[in-house]
Amino acid sequence: MKKLKLKNIIRFSISIIIILLGLMSGESLGQEKLSINISVDGKLIFLGDDIGNGNLTPNTLVRVEMQGDQQNYGFLYISPEYEYADLSGGVYHRYSANVGYTFNKLPFKRVEVGGSVGYGAIIRNKGKISQSFGGQLDLIYRITDRLRFVTTFQIVDRTDIQTIRGSVFYGLKFYFHNTSNISW
Repeated sequence: MKKLKLKNIIRFSISIIIILLGLMSGESLGQEKLSINISVDGKLIFLGDDIGNGNLTPNTLVRVEMQGDQQNYGFLYISPEYEYADLSGGVYHRYSANVGYTFNKLPFKRVEVGGSVGYGAIIRNKGKISQSFGGQLDLIYRITDRLRFVTTFQIVDRTDIQTIRGSVFYGLKFYFHNTSNISW
């Protein structure tokens, strides 16, 4: 089992606080629906991998989705995203901006399907920054009006290790409705 370093936990916590503070300014976003998706990489949590990362290796994906107006079949969204992983080769940070579309008017009432593409930066190895492109496919199950279970299939151009890597994340999406009425 991998030992978590206090410094990395503090950095991750600060990043989450920054995202939550951004949510608190929902009034300035002008969005009817805003959501936060928190997911973990299933393989690294349960199995590890063959390049030195044991099971319980933290790899967390946090995405804030700002949803556009509902259309006939779904909605367009934009989303800032942060990924943190405490990998054997060093701590991994990925910040990205994404645009996507979610189909939420499907024959299966509780099922939604979404996809997005994004551009961002990977920070690794003593602050070395490299650009990154990525794409995601989301399979979403509506538990309640404000809560969803999400499976995310992610492909990222891992410019820090010169390869394209795929991951599968599992998590929850929390909706905040009518954010223009929130007063903090």
